[in-house]
Formats: sequence, C-alpha cells, structure tokens
Amino acid sequence: MALTSRVPALSAFDTPAFRRLFVITFLGTFAQGAIFTSLGWVIVEETGSPVLVSLVITTFLAPQIFAGPLGGATADRFGRALVLRLGMGVRAVLTILLALSVLIEPGAVWALLILNVVSATISGGTVPARRALTADVVPKKNLTSAISMEEFGITFGFLTAPFLTGVLLTVISAEIVLFGVAVSFLLAALLVPFGLPGIGQDSDAKSGEAATHPSHGILGVFKDGLTYAWQNPTVRSLLIVGFVGELLAFNYFSLIPIFTTQVFDGGAGLLGSLQGTVSLGESLGVLVLAWIGTRIVKAGRWFLIGVGAVHLAAIPLGLSTVLPLTFILLVLVGGGAALFGVLQSRVIIEAVPQNSRARLLGVQQMTWAGGALGGFIAGTLAEVFSPGPVVASMAAVGLALVIIVALVSSQLRNVTTTFQSELFEPPVSPPTQ
Repeated sequence: MALTSRVPALSAFDTPAFRRLFVITFLGTFAQGAIFTSLGWVIVEETGSPVLVSLVITTFLAPQIFAGPLGGATADRFGRALVLRLGMGVRAVLTILLALSVLIEPGAVWALLILNVVSATISGGTVPARRALTADVVPKKNLTSAISMEEFGITFGFLTAPFLTGVLLTVISAEIVLFGVAVSFLLAALLVPFGLPGIGQDSDAKSGEAATHPSHGILGVFKDGLTYAWQNPTVRSLLIVGFVGELLAFNYFSLIPIFTTQVFDGGAGLLGSLQGTVSLGESLGVLVLAWIGTRIVKAGRWFLIGVGAVHLAAIPLGLSTVLPLTFILLVLVGGGAALFGVLQSRVIIEAVPQNSRARLLGVQQMTWAGGALGGFIAGTLAEVFSPGPVVASMAAVGLALVIIVALVSSQLRNVTTTFQSELFEPPVSPPTQ
C-alpha cells in the first residue's frame, strides 16, 4: 500500500502534477529566502540602518498590492501554467542582475532594492497562478492536503534557505550565493509541465464556460475580482483580518538583521538561524494541519485563532533578549502563521468559482501590502526607539483589532470547510470570465 494511501495528510501527492508543483514551490521559496538573507546581510554590513534593512522585505511585499491581482487576472485569461513558467524564467534573469550588482558595487543599496522590487513584482504575479493550479489538479477531497503541503513546501523552503545561506555567507560572498539562486529559479521554470489543466481562454471555451471577451481585458477581470471580494461579506472580513495580521504581527522578521546584530551581537550564522526558525514552526504547523485538516469544521474560527496566536506570541518575542526564548517564540509564531495562511487560502478557494480562483487569490495577495507598510513603519520607529518595544506595541494593537473583527463578524467565525452554508451565497454574480 502506498504511503499516501496510509497517510491522509499526503494524499495530494497521489497526483503527479501536484508533485511537480510542490517541487516548483519549494525551489521558488528557497530561492526567495536566500535572497532575503543575502540582501539583508549585505545591507546591514554596508549601512547598519534599520530602515534600509527593513526595506528588503518592504520592497518585496509592496508590489503585491498590484502584482498579485493583475497576475491572477492574467493567469485566469491566458493560462496559469504559462504565467508560472514565464515568471520563474524572468526571476532567474533578474537574480543574475542582482548578483552582478552586488559584485560590482555592494554599497549601491538603492540599485539592489530596485531590482528587488522588479523581481518581487514578477513573483507576485506567479503566486496566484501556482495556487490556482494546485486547486485545479487535485481532487476536491484532497484539497486540504494540497494546500497544506503547498504551504509546507513554502515554509520548508524558507526554513532551509536562511540556515544554508547564513552558513554559506561565512565562507563565500553574497554574489556567489545569488548566482546559485538564479539556477533554482531556472530549474523551477523548466519543471512546469506543458499540458497542465490551467484555466485560460482556450480551456474555458472547451469546457463550455464563457471565455473572457477580448474587450473585457485584464483590468476588467481584475476589477471583477475586487468587486466580488468586497461584496462577499465573509471574504471581505477574511481579507481585512489578513491585512491587519500582515501589517502588525510580522514586523520582527523585517528587523531580524537588526535584532541579530544589536540585541544578540551575532553574525550571519545567527541571522540564518533566526530567519529559519519561524519557518520550522510553520512547517510543523502545516504538517499537523494536513493531518487533522479533514476534522476541522469551523475553518473561519480556527483562522481567527491562528491570527490571534501570531499577534500574542509576537509581543514577548519583540521584548525577548534571551536567545533560547526567542527561538521558542519564533516557533510559536510559525505555528500560528500556518493556521493563518492555510485556512485563509482554503476559504477563498472554496468560496469562488474555479475559473475565478486565480484573480481572487491575487486579491488576497493584496493584503501582503500590509506587511510592506508595517515593515517600513517598524523600521522607521526603530531608528528612534528600540526595535523590541516597537515590534511588541504593533503586535498588541493588532491583537486588539483582530479581537474586534472576530466579535463583530459572526459570518467569518461560523464559516465551515464544507462551505454549504448561506454565508457563502454571493451577494453579486461571480466574476465573469
């Protein structure tokens, strides 16, 4: 008997196309984690500025406010596999340019950040395509397993990349690491198979669904996604809570290079360890969630618990000056983030029609802009105050806001994984294709 038959958490791996998507997910996130660590270390070495260090994360997250939705709309219209393949290839080229910039003039911080913005924009455009493909290729009964395993691929990539990159930076230069990262992106592009059942104009026509009219355009598809998300009260509350979490709960990560050098007096090895530990917690969280996912009925309630747990753990995390305690709290933050990420995606995937998933997942990605704004605010305040109290105070405000939304949004609290409740009857027609 196959292992996937005996372990329900692994059931998504019965689908060959999902196995490829899992490897692509891991390679892409491993590469991005290596970029975060490498750029963070280069900038803290060159400048020591909390604001500039925080901009590594900020310049990655900020483009998501438009890249995700437009990428999702493009994927829904022209094909999800095509968007994913081209995006990975372009990111390989941009990473080579980033490596050359570090090699030629590592002190040119703004050049590095501009390249990071461009790469982040391409990255943001591919994420909805990859997530929608995951939902397309696996049977519905294995959807929780697929989303959890995709999240595991993401967190395992972010777990291993900082540890490995931190070690490598002690023996080789950052530009060599970045050249290796470009190879990861290129391999991911080559792994995207032709013939995946991506939803696009041609595939819709074959299935009998209405294809996007040429005059409708990508911006029109994008607008449909925004309208649907805003007028569905459950999805709207879900996105509001997600934005609050991104804005106020994760600012420790933007400032990890500063905590490494100023609070713990550490080097590149400790930086990689701190950045990887939260992914360790998230990896453990998604494995547990994949195991028990079919038994979770109140998905909205557990989503809120996950968001609240992240904020709650972030308060003592910001104030901690004891390294073992910091590692424990980072694991707890990661576990809460697993509930946050997996259940948010699961609710959205089940809440919308198949031919509209990519654009709605792109709208979800707009909440990442909260992380960009929060990281910049935290970095700016850390120039004036100590970084620990800044992180703790922002998390405390976020916790209060999440509690308020949880109390007033009974629809989100009561949404279930079966999604057969009237809570998910859309108040407007679904986005047209």
